[in-house]
Amino acid sequence: MDTNYFMNNVKNNEIVKDSKECKPIIISTLKAMYDLNLNDSHNFQSPLSHPRLPNDILLAIGGWSGSSPTNGVEAYDARADCWVNVTVEEESPRAYHGTAYLDGFVYCIGGFDSMEYFSTVRKFNPVTRTWHQAAPMHSRRCYVSVAVLDGFIYAMGGYDGYVRLNTAERYEPETNLWTVISPMHQQRSDASATSLHGKSQQKELKQSFSKEILSV
Repeated sequence: MDTNYFMNNVKNNEIVKDSKECKPIIISTLKAMYDLNLNDSHNFQSPLSHPRLPNDILLAIGGWSGSSPTNGVEAYDARADCWVNVTVEEESPRAYHGTAYLDGFVYCIGGFDSMEYFSTVRKFNPVTRTWHQAAPMHSRRCYVSVAVLDGFIYAMGGYDGYVRLNTAERYEPETNLWTVISPMHQQRSDASATSLHGKSQQKELKQSFSKEILSV
């Protein structure tokens, strides 16, 4: 927000001036603006001065690099036409996982680290560049098919280190729980998945999960 606009239109607003709740917010904002104007290089420690994400961003998360899995994360800014390394070094390597974006988080589901097949789920906050643990799936799934529909994440098939799977499960972020749903008719891994026609297919989903999520 432009400094002059903040001073003239926000700080001096009649409702804001008479509000005890607004006073500490105004003070902290003024301090943040002062710090930003004083320093050419910003460390963005204040929550009021966090950098904004681009309108469009593409994330490349983990995968196989050279002879081993990697924990590397790169972000592509379509407008600036450049890649930025946003790797969190403390994060463990992960390859052959499924990914899905839901409610501000990018979920990395299942996968493999050259020794262990994962049932674990990690979610990445692209704004704060932090990772968080989500509830694990009921099955280990490498080469898993993942899709998002109506606020849920679906994980279908994959490989658990022994066999290809026909099982599927659904994740609800509000409860942080995975629920086993109707299995597919065939074992399947290394597949892609997507939702089709959104709400128009939701009724079919309640009757038969396999009709809504397409795994090919």
